[in-house]
Amino acid sequence: MLYAVLTLLLLAWGGSYVMFRSRMKRTAQEINLLPKRVQVLPDAVHHLVGKPLSYIHRLAPLPESLFGTRSVVMLLSTTCPYCPTRLEEFMEQYLPYNPVAYLCLIQAEEDRELEKFGKLYPGLPMLRVTRQALLDLQLDEFPNFLMVGEDGRIEDCVSRAQFLPALERR
Repeated sequence: MLYAVLTLLLLAWGGSYVMFRSRMKRTAQEINLLPKRVQVLPDAVHHLVGKPLSYIHRLAPLPESLFGTRSVVMLLSTTCPYCPTRLEEFMEQYLPYNPVAYLCLIQAEEDRELEKFGKLYPGLPMLRVTRQALLDLQLDEFPNFLMVGEDGRIEDCVSRAQFLPALERR
């Protein structure tokens, strides 16, 4: 009797193992038939690159100090959880060693939202822009940084995670 029970258990385990292996092979074959993952090219260029700074000036009145010099235009939002840390990194790690003209465009629907941000960073030149103005520029990810060359053309548009490494490459 014990021999018969052990034989049945061994056959059941063996059958389960064979079914499991065949299912795994079939799954591996199906995975190989799937299209390979699409990679975003590192050369992908934002549509603002190469445009003059005056392209943005028509949507948000920029100060004259940004024109004719290397500058950084930061695009932040009062509701962005990453913006304060990226702004602090920029002010601590980059500005002291590479002084450039800079401006902070903050997406805020009301002036009091901008005032709250201004209290956190006194002395930082800030302008309020509407969400619609940023959508017109196709800038909907925050923070975003526009590097502007001396010729007044936008050289690079860098999003949140790429910002500091992009400045180091320049």
